[in-house]
Amino acid sequence: MKQVVFDSVVWRPLVLEKSASIIKSKEMMLSVDGKCGRISFNAAVCDSLSQILFYNTVEVLWGKQNDKPGENYLAFRFLQNGKGDMMLPLKKVYRDKDSKNVRGCYVLSRQLARMMSKAERVEHFHLCKCGDTVLAVDEPFQFEKVDV
Repeated sequence: MKQVVFDSVVWRPLVLEKSASIIKSKEMMLSVDGKCGRISFNAAVCDSLSQILFYNTVEVLWGKQNDKPGENYLAFRFLQNGKGDMMLPLKKVYRDKDSKNVRGCYVLSRQLARMMSKAERVEHFHLCKCGDTVLAVDEPFQFEKVDV
């Protein structure tokens, strides 16, 4: 392997533009990556759920308004020890190794992520709280396959 000598290199900071896709917000946000199937909840979501450390599954719910056909809404119910085929394991991301302070969490479901995001990039959605453990996406989706 060839060794590179950096003694004569003058190092300077590389100036990067801030990406529009990085959202640092106190708003509850959901990020969906349809390519890898990762559905991530930001720190504001974790802060809004007082028992986040004890939740280990997420149930995906859908609903529709009677007067608006074709508009489907998604919600996520956070549960402790939820069992069943429709439960997704909840993975948590901690602020540091020894901390119990959760800075984010996510679930993996390529099928759901692709239903929510047809784009080749990560999409962001606002969430609103519909109960102690239920968070809903505040915009409707057009699903191709939903049993009514």
